[in-house]
Amino acid sequence: MEEDQSPFKIELENVISQVKVFLKKPIFIGLSILFIISLASTYYILFMWNAKPSMSKTNSANFVLPSVPDVSPSLSPSFTPTPTASATPTPVSASDPTSKWSTFTNSVYRYSIKYPPGWVAGYINSTDPLIPNFVSINPSTASASLNSITISYTTRTAAQLAAIYGTSSATLTIATQSASEYDQQDSSGNKSVSIILEEPTYAYVFYAMDQYKTLLLQMLSTLILNP
Repeated sequence: MEEDQSPFKIELENVISQVKVFLKKPIFIGLSILFIISLASTYYILFMWNAKPSMSKTNSANFVLPSVPDVSPSLSPSFTPTPTASATPTPVSASDPTSKWSTFTNSVYRYSIKYPPGWVAGYINSTDPLIPNFVSINPSTASASLNSITISYTTRTAAQLAAIYGTSSATLTIATQSASEYDQQDSSGNKSVSIILEEPTYAYVFYAMDQYKTLLLQMLSTLILNP
């Protein structure tokens, strides 16, 4: 006598039978293989890739540039550079500062000399018989009696001049001739300079107040004897 089967059992057997038939189909086999490959790839990426040392990665914290040898050229201690020729500028002479000065000429006592603009030259009567000629040169705004710069022609001898002026402080060359400089100071402390150019029977005495000494020397650079 056959055993009665319940509907649930019959349905379960039908499902199992259908599963067995499906498992035998090629599509299931292909899907199974793809699932296994996907699972293996996922495992490899998640676990094996991070664990494997990467050949393309560089640890920047431990990266050090290789040292470069010093190839800078060095000169030998015995090396001497070759000097280069250089042009030496030709000095330019300054213009003559006296070129526009006025000229005073004394035809009787045979000399001429220049004096600057704004100054006046004139004869002064002399009360000394040994000084027959006396010229005073002053700024145009000054009194003629100031005698800022003077030129005297004297017949005093060398001994007489030495007794008056004493020992010279310097020797100068004026108009190609030797002259003596005498620095003086009066009782009031006023300083002056006298430059004497001696001839055999007479002498020229050039005098200037101390503040005009440089100007007198400039004037004497223009002196011409026997013009």
